[in-house]
Parts: sequence; structure tokens; C-alpha cells
Amino acid sequence: VSSDVAQAQSPVKPIVSGTAQFEM
Repeated sequence: VSSDVAQAQSPVKPIVSGTAQFEM
């Protein structure tokens, strides 16, 4: 769950991690 929060704060991190779809 901590990872989700960190990714949500960093729009660039999720894109590299492959969570861009989740953010979008």
C-alpha cells in the first residue's frame, strides 16, 4: 500500500513502474 502512495505522489514513478494505467 505504501508503494501506491509513493507512486501517486510521483507521476513519473508510476509511469516507469508501469502503474500509469492505474493513475490514468
